[in-house]
Amino acid sequence: MSADENLVIDKEARIVSFIIDIDHETFEGALDRAYQKRKNNINIQGFRKGKAPRKIIESIYGKEIFYDDAVNDVLPDEYQKTAEKFLNGNDEQDEIETVGNPEFELVSVSDDEGVKLRAKLVLRPEGEIDNYKGLEYVEAENIALNEEDINKIIEEERNKNARIMTVERPIEMGDMVNLNCQGYVDGKAFAAGKAENYDLVIGSKTFIDTFEEQLIGASAGDDVEVNVVFPEKYHVEELSSKPALFKVKINRVSKRELPELDDDFAQEVSEFDSFEEYKNDIKNKLEERNKQAKKDEELNQLLDILAKNVIVDIPKVMLDAVKENMLNNFERNLQNRGLNLKSYLTYANKTREALLESYNDEAEKQLKIRLALEAIVRKENIIVTDEDLEDEIKKLISQTGMSRERLESLLNDQERKNMKKDIAVQKAADFVHENAIAIKAKKDESSEGVGNIENESDQETVDSDEDENIVEKDGVEKVQGEINKEIESAENNE
Repeated sequence: MSADENLVIDKEARIVSFIIDIDHETFEGALDRAYQKRKNNINIQGFRKGKAPRKIIESIYGKEIFYDDAVNDVLPDEYQKTAEKFLNGNDEQDEIETVGNPEFELVSVSDDEGVKLRAKLVLRPEGEIDNYKGLEYVEAENIALNEEDINKIIEEERNKNARIMTVERPIEMGDMVNLNCQGYVDGKAFAAGKAENYDLVIGSKTFIDTFEEQLIGASAGDDVEVNVVFPEKYHVEELSSKPALFKVKINRVSKRELPELDDDFAQEVSEFDSFEEYKNDIKNKLEERNKQAKKDEELNQLLDILAKNVIVDIPKVMLDAVKENMLNNFERNLQNRGLNLKSYLTYANKTREALLESYNDEAEKQLKIRLALEAIVRKENIIVTDEDLEDEIKKLISQTGMSRERLESLLNDQERKNMKKDIAVQKAADFVHENAIAIKAKKDESSEGVGNIENESDQETVDSDEDENIVEKDGVEKVQGEINKEIESAENNE
């Protein structure tokens, strides 16, 4: 029992519970809102629908008729306030960390005294680990940096800054063509084959078969008939292997004019005054990236060892949450390719439950790694300073392109706490690597990675601007190959 009798921490059962006290005034307001919401659906003889007073309804059906709606109305806010009071750290008590959603148990309810409920949550487990210094790993090879890597980055930036120029000539390879089209199979138009004002780069292999090549030589204003054959394995089954005719209207022909690689270009795309400075900066960043990739490969070996060395019981609710997150990420990846989870499950002959279960081992490993590193933070008394947090915020600004004001507005107190926890965990990982022993790789010897540290504040958001109504290469061999990779990856977790 804690100093506050309304808070109970059962460390053996790994449960924390506390009383939520909803006073009479708050509950009475919620009861009245529940009455207003439901009165039009309650028929009382002698009253027009919706006109029966609340006390009349309660006298017939009992005072409890509005209790459920009233409690559900006020509980979210009341729970949040009470949880902050009992679980957030203060001068007298450390923060109490929990996992999963709360369970609620009704203690008492009455019009006069309000409502008392007990909220129960699972305590976040704390791992124990002793063997984390002097671990051995196979030293990863240095990643060589060549001129092609630097030029690739420059060309990508150059293409981003290309000017689109309308041209009055026939279509050539590499041109951007704005078009309308309608596809026909067996003489009938099909919805997925329709597009209007679609910008297509000739040679990009965006569309199926030889669609793009057949437009070469046409000019703006021309009507072109394109004949193609759908692949045998196509994501719209009724179109598989079917010959199709596309009637295409060429609206506009444009070419991309790339900027010169000079000082003006460098000033436009970077903070540097000269192209040489800009290029050297790219070189330095790529070298740093390669060093980090080498370190990550080595660290992954060490994290795998930590997962085996940590002693911890992971609550089912915690494991289930990570598996759901993994499934949500997988579903977003499918959506970015114009597919959905239902289609994937049908294709892979799996159920949602079976797919979730296939993530079990990887989810457990991620959690063990995280909990092992958190244990090292405690044992080594690793501290995160305000300067550490400031450095992380600067990294986020650089990565996201957000203004500082915008980012600061998104970082509430809890987000900052989570960031500090993540920084501490990363410091623990660095500590393990710094105190490990590198072994030179033998001939033909390679090491396997185990995945990344789970970040509490990470959120993955991916936008897709692909038009699902247009028949694109991504829906054919390209997507089919990606589906196969995803299936193989998912099955590897089983």
